[in-house]
Amino acid sequence: MLLAYLPLLNYTKASYLTGAFLAGCTFSQIESAHHQFMEKTHQLMTWLLRVFFAASIGFQVPVSQFSDPYVIGWGFILYLCVAAKLPLAAYVPQFEDVKKGASYNPFIRDRIIT
Repeated sequence: MLLAYLPLLNYTKASYLTGAFLAGCTFSQIESAHHQFMEKTHQLMTWLLRVFFAASIGFQVPVSQFSDPYVIGWGFILYLCVAAKLPLAAYVPQFEDVKKGASYNPFIRDRIIT
């Protein structure tokens, strides 16, 4: 399939990567091929996803601007906003049912707070 799509799309002046994409789409519709692909490449794909995501984000961070007082000020303000949300976690009700004998009971906590 790949050997048919690549030359066809290259001949039509489209990108050969589109041919590789279409071949992958075609094979993904075959249940056994999709299952085998996922079984064989799951660990590799997980690792590659982490590496490429980290690299794409990491290479866009302008590290040279970290010493700028403006950036440090905004970083501190954002840190204070996140730190201010932490005490509010005690006020969030738990909507799930409590198991009998559990050490944590949100009903008692809610009665104490209100």
